[in-house]
Amino acid sequence: MTQIDQRAHTTFHVESWSDEAGFKRVVVECMGAYQKMWAAGASGARGVAFDPDMKIVAILIRDGVRRFVTARINGEIVAMQNWMVVDDIEARGRRMAHMTGIWKSDKGACDTAEFMKFGVAAMRAAGCTHIILSCYQAAKGLREKMEQIGAKAAEIVMEM
Repeated sequence: MTQIDQRAHTTFHVESWSDEAGFKRVVVECMGAYQKMWAAGASGARGVAFDPDMKIVAILIRDGVRRFVTARINGEIVAMQNWMVVDDIEARGRRMAHMTGIWKSDKGACDTAEFMKFGVAAMRAAGCTHIILSCYQAAKGLREKMEQIGAKAAEIVMEM
């Protein structure tokens, strides 16, 4: 039996669309992956229901505020990053990109650090001057991957 190196078949994408049908496909696919991300993350573990306001989500996606970066194998999403991109209201001229979540499926054959590097480069290409990467303390090894690509802890975020 021949072993296939899935990493060689993994492609990274900044999801986009050219028409309404493409927009709907991106929303359906990315929100499906987002639901899996939610269930596997801290909010899902606490029993918080995944219940997005799709009218607002659609507006944020159309306006380029909510962005999805994906890894795909044979067209199927196997990993995803969620980003929020906004112009800083306190410091005009600074555009911020905040990675609010990252997820890899059990089929996720991509390297996490390489995938994050791609996402950061995509946000830089979109004019973002300030990059924020977030992860919950319970995300095993994710902080180390963030540090591996050059991120440094800059603040402590408390939750109640």
